[in-house]
Amino acid sequence: MIDAQWQRLKTAKRKPFLLRWFATRKFTAVISLIIISCSIVAVGVSISLRQSEKDTSPSELAVSIADDDTDNMAINPEIASLPKDTVIIFEDKKLNDVLTELAPYYGVTVELKRPQTKEVRLFLQWDSTTTIDELIEHLNSFDRINLTINENVITDY
Repeated sequence: MIDAQWQRLKTAKRKPFLLRWFATRKFTAVISLIIISCSIVAVGVSISLRQSEKDTSPSELAVSIADDDTDNMAINPEIASLPKDTVIIFEDKKLNDVLTELAPYYGVTVELKRPQTKEVRLFLQWDSTTTIDELIEHLNSFDRINLTINENVITDY
């Protein structure tokens, strides 16, 4: 009788190992965990992206400006009276306040229309040799800042 059973077992077709493993509860549990984990990560990323889009809190920006080229635009006499290497540091100041403070040096006015632009906070190391065009170019390198100068008026767009 044992020989008969042994012969039957030898001739029976067995499923390959991977096919047997895939049919088990372990496989189902592992796949379920992977799907649940991916879903949780996707929900977390989605929530954080929505919050960052709605975030109107000021961002901190770091700008370092130090150029010796002053050929681009004539500078107001007030800035010309400053020593050549004067540096003014604005720490955690709103963009609107910084531009309003620097505007008299360049003989320009500031008209920011978008509240998001006005409220952006930054750290700015300003050098007296920097031209207004260089200043605006450096500030525009940030995502939330889009400034232009036209007829001695700085505006956002």
